[in-house]
Amino acid sequence: MLLCALASGSLATMCYASDRNALLAFKAQLIDTEGALNDWDAQTDCCIWTGVTCDNTHSRANSLNLWATSTNCVRNSSLIVDPKIDGSNFVASLSGLTALTQLSFANLQIRFRFSIPPAITLTNLVSLSLSGCQFSGPSIPAEVGNIVKLTDLSINGNQFPGGLPDSIGNLKNLNSLYLANNQMKSIGSRGSPC
Repeated sequence: MLLCALASGSLATMCYASDRNALLAFKAQLIDTEGALNDWDAQTDCCIWTGVTCDNTHSRANSLNLWATSTNCVRNSSLIVDPKIDGSNFVASLSGLTALTQLSFANLQIRFRFSIPPAITLTNLVSLSLSGCQFSGPSIPAEVGNIVKLTDLSINGNQFPGGLPDSIGNLKNLNSLYLANNQMKSIGSRGSPC
């Protein structure tokens, strides 16, 4: 009987409900003008959604890649954060993705009308790419320094004239840091010029 169930696929592994709910809450905050995320549907496995990758062992969403030039991503789309959404709500929707190790919005025409929200709670991230997302604000939030597992951080192509927080020094595993084209005037609290 078990063999028949396996053969029919009725025991197929589905993504965690909490991951699916977090991703759907994130999608609800976007205006998807070209239907790039149409396959993000509550009735389907989020592990096969555009831009989502899950680990093979636990079926947890471990990568959200909406990078405009990747092969496993949204292409030529225009995702816009709903103007009614503020930065803290935006991050709250992603905070349920506790197994997420990679988050990339690089070069996507996703227009953020706020700074990178300070309530960054994705502490398992190893790679964070927010390049070219039109984030703006006085400086990169100090809470970025709490994501201590980061090895790659790309936040170039935004607008952070205030520069880097001192907490960036907490990122002991950091191998690459991309900051170009941010209009930065200084680095750290001592105001070292760029």
